[in-house]
Amino acid sequence: GGGVMRMRPAAVAAAGAAPPAAASAVPGGAVPVRIFASYAEMFVPECKERRRLAEMIEAHGGKVADVPAEDVLVIVPEGADLSRLPAMDNAVSASWLHRCVAEQRIVEMRAFAVLRLRGARPAAP
Repeated sequence: GGGVMRMRPAAVAAAGAAPPAAASAVPGGAVPVRIFASYAEMFVPECKERRRLAEMIEAHGGKVADVPAEDVLVIVPEGADLSRLPAMDNAVSASWLHRCVAEQRIVEMRAFAVLRLRGARPAAP
């Protein structure tokens, strides 16, 4: 007896009012592969997808940073306002995150790099 009292915290959270975003990130409810466990921290800028992306990162063993920094990989959601982020060369599109999760491994990120050159300004006419 008492099966309900023994639910793991993650199961309790999933049973709550919040949408099960993390559950949908894992096909068939399998235990997620901790593909981001050995990876640097990741930062997700403020956006409507932020919570879902952060949950996906953490569900797969990653850590979410509070602020962008040199040693933090910045995940840029579709349509994010890049003007509010500092100039950096360590940013990838959120598509990279989705691809890694889909393939259950870290995929080559060059194709997903968000090119925002450090201090770059448009050339004067």
